[in-house]
Amino acid sequence: MRIEAEQKLNNILQIKLKTKHDAARKIQKAYRKYRRLKTRDIFIGKIRKVLANIRRIQKLWKVRKYYQAFQRMRKAVRRIKTWWKSVLFKRRVKKMRKAVTKISAWWKSYYLKAVYIRKLAAARMINRVLRGARVRRKQVKLRHVKEIIEVTLLFLGSLLKRFIV
Repeated sequence: MRIEAEQKLNNILQIKLKTKHDAARKIQKAYRKYRRLKTRDIFIGKIRKVLANIRRIQKLWKVRKYYQAFQRMRKAVRRIKTWWKSVLFKRRVKKMRKAVTKISAWWKSYYLKAVYIRKLAAARMINRVLRGARVRRKQVKLRHVKEIIEVTLLFLGSLLKRFIV
């Protein structure tokens, strides 16, 4: 009984191992085929690039006069293009200069106006302070004169009282 069970297990194990082995062989075979195809594709791609470049060289060789004329035309177009770009750049610079001049003139007027307003405010403050000081000096003089008059009147009043009595 034990031997039969062992045999069955061994048979099942061998079947599993055989399927695993077959699967591994199939995977390896597929991988080798993939690598072959991959290297072949790379090789074919390189050959195609070389052939394309050879065809291109042949075409350029056959039509080099036309190609050279085309190149001259291209060079002329580039020159015209750079000239036109420089014209547009100069125009843009002129516009920017005008704008900068306007902005700087506006800022200068704004700044000078602010300075003028500050000076005017300072002058008003100085005038107000000086007027107040002048008025206070007048009041002090007036008080001084009043005190002198009062003292004089008191003095004269006391003299009059002496003479009258």
